[in-house]
Amino acid sequence: MDRTERSATPTASEWDRAYMRRIGRWKHEGHEIALAEHLALSGTERLVTSVVWTRANLGLATWSLRTDDQPERFYERAKELGLYRP
Repeated sequence: MDRTERSATPTASEWDRAYMRRIGRWKHEGHEIALAEHLALSGTERLVTSVVWTRANLGLATWSLRTDDQPERFYERAKELGLYRP
């Protein structure tokens, strides 16, 4: 590697690394809080929240491109098990 290649490569300062670690720590803490709030809900409350979220996002331009999700099957199974009553 010659000198021009090395100078073209951006380097991160210690301040940059510390800043990114703080952001990562805050994100991790936020995820822990969200998980605790989620786990504090009953099964029915989780399902209702999911339905509300799903309906709110149906209008997004990219929603129709999703192929990994079939929420209707999930809710039908929850109804069969008596876990969800709309």
